[in-house]
Amino acid sequence: MDSVAIGTGAVANNANDIALGSNSISSAAVGTAGATIAGTNYSFAGSSPVGTLSIGSAGNERTITNVAAGRLSSTSTDAVNGSQL
Repeated sequence: MDSVAIGTGAVANNANDIALGSNSISSAAVGTAGATIAGTNYSFAGSSPVGTLSIGSAGNERTITNVAAGRLSSTSTDAVNGSQL
């Protein structure tokens, strides 16, 4: 299985998953092709993930800090930070 778990008690449950940090546990990757908000349909890029990255677990969530601004475009799969919202 091509997965990685780093940290005491970390578990990467699925192929291509990454569990990063003590007691982090990955779940199956979930693709989201789009959403409808207030009657407007939106399509999302990157809707077929091959794995997931977990930095915590249910009840043991963590924040991700010091994230640089990601690219904003209809094809971008970058993360965004609060200043971009």
